[in-house]
Amino acid sequence: MSGVFTLTDSVYPPAFYQEVLLSRAAGLTLLPLPPGLSNFQTTQLLSKLRYVDRGPGVAFLTSGTVGTSKLIIRSYESVMAEAEDVATALMIDKLSNVLITSPITHSYGFGILMAAGFVNAKVRAICHTNVYERAITARALLSRETFDVVTGVPFMFRMLLNRPAAYKPDRCYAGGETVPVALSEQWGNVYGTPLLQEYGLSEVGIVSIGCEEDSRKSVGRPIPRTLVACTEESELVVHRPYAPTSYFEDEFPETFTKVGVRTGDTGYLDYMGRMYLTGRLKSVIRVAGKSVVPEEVEAVIREFPGIEDVVVIGEAHPIRGEIPVAYVTPISIVPNDLRTWLRGRLEPHKIPHNINCLEELPRSNASGKVVRHELFV
Repeated sequence: MSGVFTLTDSVYPPAFYQEVLLSRAAGLTLLPLPPGLSNFQTTQLLSKLRYVDRGPGVAFLTSGTVGTSKLIIRSYESVMAEAEDVATALMIDKLSNVLITSPITHSYGFGILMAAGFVNAKVRAICHTNVYERAITARALLSRETFDVVTGVPFMFRMLLNRPAAYKPDRCYAGGETVPVALSEQWGNVYGTPLLQEYGLSEVGIVSIGCEEDSRKSVGRPIPRTLVACTEESELVVHRPYAPTSYFEDEFPETFTKVGVRTGDTGYLDYMGRMYLTGRLKSVIRVAGKSVVPEEVEAVIREFPGIEDVVVIGEAHPIRGEIPVAYVTPISIVPNDLRTWLRGRLEPHKIPHNINCLEELPRSNASGKVVRHELFV
């Protein structure tokens, strides 16, 4: 039975990287503890890892923004291969200065930190447990030093636009959620540098990273040693070296196939190998036999003047089976005006049956990602 070692966001980034290497050498299971876990949840996780031996590796919790989090262990070979390949894709070296604004105990921040550590780059990681405090610290850092690479979720970059910092980073990468084209364009107009996209998942780590010549709708191209294919249902399947073959408790075995890990995301690759996301299989809304992809509806709603953010979900309906329902910010949006504007831009069954205006969408306190399942009441 392998021992278990834990790390938190508050560990100094170079020390965090070294602790990963030491845990690997000692044959330990490493658990990066996501911010916001209760003592009870932490105890449960440690008990599982100590009494069910799955061998050494790094244990991650999936984000749980759509449903229940799942525990998965990635081998040290997997995370070190990712570190090398992400560093190559980001074009960073020992002279680079990297700012990570998302939790380094989540797979996205972890992957960026490991890449920076792999090439011995200078790296700053923000350890606040509250996304708003993270934004304040990020703005302060950007106001006193220059960074080659800044990473975070789209919400972080939206907050940084409210009060632009003094120094303009060379390249910025947003991941964890689809980046609205309008946000990318606004970031470019204010900072003069592109806001590129990253795509990944806890099961395999970072999959793709954008570059400046990519379309703003693209999530970039697969990083080295990563193959992405599409099924007949347009689901993206990822093959990477040393990828896991199961979740910790063997749930959802269909996720792991002989050709790769099923992402649950739909999309496609163009002739240049650039990836595009079109939705999530589990999020598709079935309205009287017709399919509605929430991301398609969200993209149209974002074009309405004054819209800051939007989430579309499906709710049960006694006759139609399901109906699309929209949650938008800010609260000043007039639902009838928006609904009228959508006519002619969307097919009738895709227009949200209800439009709810909120001051803020529910978000993970730590990462800032929208927590969709909290909208289901």
